[in-house]
Amino acid sequence: PLTTLCCVAMCGYTAWDTLLVVRYRREWSGFGMYAVHHAGSILAWGLCAVTGYAHVIAVPALLMEATGPFVNLRYFLSTAGLKEGKLYLVNGVLMFFSFLVIRVIFNWWLYLSRFWWQRELMWQLPPAIVLSFNLLFPVNLLLQMMWFAKITKGVLAVLARCHADGLREREL
Repeated sequence: PLTTLCCVAMCGYTAWDTLLVVRYRREWSGFGMYAVHHAGSILAWGLCAVTGYAHVIAVPALLMEATGPFVNLRYFLSTAGLKEGKLYLVNGVLMFFSFLVIRVIFNWWLYLSRFWWQRELMWQLPPAIVLSFNLLFPVNLLLQMMWFAKITKGVLAVLARCHADGLREREL
């Protein structure tokens, strides 16, 4: 019952977040990626909640939301024009590492452990669950890798700018 409650809560959270994404779609870039991510999330967690299957996949995936505070703070600092401060730099590095550990390494481990190493168990589930999760999870992985690439590019740009500023200060 508690894992079902987690799945229902995640559906509700994602539905609410979807309303905000749709409302502010003109202000946020990447609307299509967010729309696919939210639709897939609602479908996957909804299937888990309704059928009772695959909680061993869905509930650990909730840990990915631990990166949210860093992503949100980056957005607020950027929107407020505070990209030059140390808080922006520290938050960016923390966002990078949280994404790396949780949404890249842990996410791939979750995929390999549930879909590959335990594939005999996966194929014992109802065909609709097997099909949906074998389609949805790779989409999730692809989106996470795309977002991580963007974060990496951003962190490298900020670090390069900090390095260049440090070199200029030494020259003075």
